[in-house]
Amino acid sequence: MIVFYLGMEYIVTCIDMIMCCIFCGTFLWKEKISEKKGLIVLLSLFSSFIICLFNNIRVYSYLNIMAVTLLMVYFQWMIYKKTLLLSLMFTLIYASMLNAINFFSVSIFSLKMHIDSLYLLNVQSIFRVKVLFLSKIILVLVITTICKASRVKKYTFSQKYMTFMSICSVFAFVCNLIIMQEDLSNGEMKGIIFFTILIIEFFIIYCGSKLSENCGQQQQMEVVKLRNEMLQKSLDNTEHALQSWRASIHDYKNHVIVLSQLSQDGKLEEIRDYLKQQNKLLDQKVFYIKTGNSAVDAIINAKKNLADQQNIVFYVNAVILEECIIKPFDIVSILGNLIDNALEACAMESSPYIDISIKEEKNFLIIRVINSFTGELPRNMQTTKSNKMWHGIGMENIKNIVEKYNGDFDMVHKNNEVATHVMLLNKELE
Repeated sequence: MIVFYLGMEYIVTCIDMIMCCIFCGTFLWKEKISEKKGLIVLLSLFSSFIICLFNNIRVYSYLNIMAVTLLMVYFQWMIYKKTLLLSLMFTLIYASMLNAINFFSVSIFSLKMHIDSLYLLNVQSIFRVKVLFLSKIILVLVITTICKASRVKKYTFSQKYMTFMSICSVFAFVCNLIIMQEDLSNGEMKGIIFFTILIIEFFIIYCGSKLSENCGQQQQMEVVKLRNEMLQKSLDNTEHALQSWRASIHDYKNHVIVLSQLSQDGKLEEIRDYLKQQNKLLDQKVFYIKTGNSAVDAIINAKKNLADQQNIVFYVNAVILEECIIKPFDIVSILGNLIDNALEACAMESSPYIDISIKEEKNFLIIRVINSFTGELPRNMQTTKSNKMWHGIGMENIKNIVEKYNGDFDMVHKNNEVATHVMLLNKELE
């Protein structure tokens, strides 16, 4: 029977760990749950073995609960690769909910079967097995309901929202620990308390979902605003370039008239002086870069004008074929953000330059932006601007586009220059 009881403990612990991964994945990275199911099962089997060892030392001790919680936090962070704070926050919420369900089940079962709750918690018996499976049925129903009710595909949390939810989750977790150690003789009262904690957890999850939706909508609005500002600036610069071109055509006609008149009068010296002046002006004329895509042409030429105004050397070697399936708007978003970052980095350089290349290679569109930079990159490539919440969207937007096209993104700082490489799959997936 000992082997049977240990086997049951192991099974229900595996269920706990799998449900933890599904619950946290719903908020951390829902799309990755199906992709990571093999890793989730493997880690759950391994971690359940460790947890069962702790349970054999002493069931539901502070040491046990804290060790199990830290183990779950580490596994969520390792699976979904999100920030440690987010992994900790949702693991604490799950742990509080799990403990509330477990002790609610124990309280109800002990009340109905007239069995001491401490006996159910610490003594291996058939009654304990029944309670464990009752709690797991409730847990699976609760987690499934939460996952089904979760409509937001990707949750977004600002720092203040994360702080609010972290405080709430820690409060609920500590309440669980305190109440678990209380010897409440009234089993019915104990069940009500843990049921109340469970309701509080649902409220925290609901508030978190709403806060995430609000934050996500704000970020989407800000992204649209930034894109509109970028496109408007590009249009303004392009219009300025076209106006300069029209003016140069008009001036060209006048120059031809002047030169014709001077040649008729035989004034060769004046013709030479006139041409010399025009050669100096030609260096300041606007040259239009063509890549094969009008939208990309507009953004590159607009950024070139900005670079020229700041005396930044601007190299471009870009070719986009007609067969390119990547949406021009996505290419423009990537180039706009990368070149803006390069312009900002070059602002304080003594010999600033920006080198841009776009080419297709082995079914991939390769975008490379290199700029001079003698400083230090921010840690984890985060923005140095004051409004970090919104200005960090640029790099995040690039990463989302790269993920959309199953590509790769890399930024390297070496030899006093920053090289950014973006690779996008330029082929329909079968």
